Amino acid sequence: MHELVPTKHVCWAPAATDPSKLRSVLLHSEHYKGLRLYEQHIHSSASSDRLQQHACSSYALTREEMPDGAIRCTVYGNLDHGKPDYAHAAQQIIQQQPEVCRFSALPNAAVQHMRQVFEASAYQECYFNPCQQFVLAGPLAGQMQHQCSKLAQQYAGAFELSTLQQQDAALVNGLWTFRSPGSQAMIEQLIAERHNACVRSTTTGELLSWVLEVEPGCAGMLHTVDSQRRKGLGRWAFTSLLSKLQLQHQQQDEQLLQQQQQQQQACSAGGAYTNGRDASSSAAGVVGRPWPGGHVYCYVVQGNTASMQLMESLSLTNTGTYVWMGFKQR
Repeated sequence: MHELVPTKHVCWAPAATDPSKLRSVLLHSEHYKGLRLYEQHIHSSASSDRLQQHACSSYALTREEMPDGAIRCTVYGNLDHGKPDYAHAAQQIIQQQPEVCRFSALPNAAVQHMRQVFEASAYQECYFNPCQQFVLAGPLAGQMQHQCSKLAQQYAGAFELSTLQQQDAALVNGLWTFRSPGSQAMIEQLIAERHNACVRSTTTGELLSWVLEVEPGCAGMLHTVDSQRRKGLGRWAFTSLLSKLQLQHQQQDEQLLQQQQQQQQACSAGGAYTNGRDASSSAAGVVGRPWPGGHVYCYVVQGNTASMQLMESLSLTNTGTYVWMGFKQR
């Protein structure tokens, strides 16, 4: 268990399709030691020993050291039993007197609350990037696989589907619109730990198009080099990654179903208690969804017409506006 202390810098990022369920915070250890936001009693399972529990009013927090020296704090819990009070959230953050606050995938409903509270507390807005969230419906998974097979036949001999390697990180970072100091290290970590897909030239091996899993279940950073656009290479890479993520989700669902059946069998056999603990809670958390809600999804910056058209052509569902925005002290 780690003691989280106030910080001068907050990056608060809801990383889920259900933003009231999970939020993540990214801090940099060379400047800041931790974060304390809320206190709300959380009943954790026996296996969730990393969760901090507080008896009154806050989220439970976990703290994880990242390879690039950053500290990632994940916040578990709901505001007001599932109805987020964004003004209260903003006030709690401001109490830490952060110099800079960066919000990622903030639900559009929260934007006005955040602006009012921060601007009334001597902060000014420093950037605002609204995006549309697109979600892949379960029945479309087969369509993604069919698209991949069709494109593979179309491009046979000229292009090939592949995966990113560590040596590709510099190019991916260099062409990313939102690159920043330290973003290449983040990309290297994503390549090492998460799914991705890319298209290369069959003859030269040159990297031409790519997309990464930037958060669990979330496809992002889709890019095709200028000389190869309008050929459908981005579509090929994107549908390939979505197929991988959907397959992972299906496998996770099967594991969850098997776990539930085992719990029911244990209870029906008189095994309601195992070693003095409730059988259902002893198994809880052993297998969980790789991301809240289990949806495969992505964000598209408003104004990116080509990507919007791609999402619509693949029949992904537009579930609303989410915002990347930041505030700094005046």
